[in-house]
Amino acid sequence: FLFSWLVPHRHEKAAAIWGARGWAALVIAVLLTLIIPLPAGVRIAALSVQGLLQGVVNGVVQVFSMQCLGRGTTEAGRAWAMKWTFSLGPIGAVAGSLAAQYVLHNRLSWAPFPLNFALIYLLATPCIIWMAYLHTRWDILPMEDEPRPGFGGFLLTSFRDYVKSKALVALFIAYTLLMCSLSVVPS
Repeated sequence: FLFSWLVPHRHEKAAAIWGARGWAALVIAVLLTLIIPLPAGVRIAALSVQGLLQGVVNGVVQVFSMQCLGRGTTEAGRAWAMKWTFSLGPIGAVAGSLAAQYVLHNRLSWAPFPLNFALIYLLATPCIIWMAYLHTRWDILPMEDEPRPGFGGFLLTSFRDYVKSKALVALFIAYTLLMCSLSVVPS
């Protein structure tokens, strides 16, 4: 809510670009803390801060990427992009997870901990940098900025619009029930 209220339409592409660059910087910072001999507390702090900030940055990148995709492509173009994203994305996630499990279970004798963990960040770095670069290549239509209401009014309007959508309310209920069921399953 905060970033969608703060960022005017003319800066949405820049928000996506700088969010992706920030994401890359976070990954590189953790990579460096794992490669450079530092105390464990510094490494743990770097990983914790990266995880926290990546949640925010990832949200910014995704929201503004979708905004830019909506302004820069046709409906057929968005459908094509989503088809490939939601087809290849899960395959990439599974492949990445399997590779991470292989690396982290001391299968690489030349990369003991924490270097094995750093290897995962090293492999992620060019992917995120490439994503940030691709964001700069977007050619989107300009959009007039709208007058911004106060933050309280913005939240109230957003909440009203959300609860008016039966699909979003149903999705919220389903997600809440899913999370509740997952939290009661014994580990």
